[in-house]
Amino acid sequence: WSYLKVNQLHFSLRRRSALRVNKFEVSPGSRTLIQGPSGSGKTTFLMLLRGILLPSSGSICVLGKELCRLTDRERRFMRLTQVGSIFQQPTLLPYLRVIDNLKLNRLLGHRDFPDPTKHPLIDELGVRPILNRYPSELSGGEVQRVCLIRPFLHNPQIVIADEPTNHLDKEHRKCFVELLQDFQTTENMALIVSHDDQLIPICDNVINFQDLMQ
Repeated sequence: WSYLKVNQLHFSLRRRSALRVNKFEVSPGSRTLIQGPSGSGKTTFLMLLRGILLPSSGSICVLGKELCRLTDRERRFMRLTQVGSIFQQPTLLPYLRVIDNLKLNRLLGHRDFPDPTKHPLIDELGVRPILNRYPSELSGGEVQRVCLIRPFLHNPQIVIADEPTNHLDKEHRKCFVELLQDFQTTENMALIVSHDDQLIPICDNVINFQDLMQ
């Protein structure tokens, strides 16, 4: 069965038709890359798949659940526990230290998530020296590395990433590629929106977003 399944999706904003996707389906055990021009609606599409936005019509099923039939609380719980997200813009809470930002899912997801400071990614992406800093004390690359680590800490079934390598240098981009490779099992999947062609070789499927809207 599919982890993500979209059928006859239509999303409109302020009476303007913003997005139409007739069919989209992703099965577990895969890494899928979506590419397309800026402004074509890719980020909006990912927000719909996460259940942050809801479609005007059509259906979106995530892990066998129709998002429109879930309550706000149920969709939020799914994002905290089963769907890890990397957003195009940093999403760290400015009044919390890095370590506390990394512990948010552990606290809010009502699950016994492992201690994030013991996860090997903390050292692999060079985050341990900045654990006690606030986001305002970090460089753009450091913020992005923290945001990259966060969704993988609780071993979600789905990771949805929006331009994850935008602010990474060559060394840390390589770390992220290795991270995606290590993450893939038959029980999870990754969906990535990116202009970074270096991600193409590690993905099972590469989709032109404009083709989805035909």
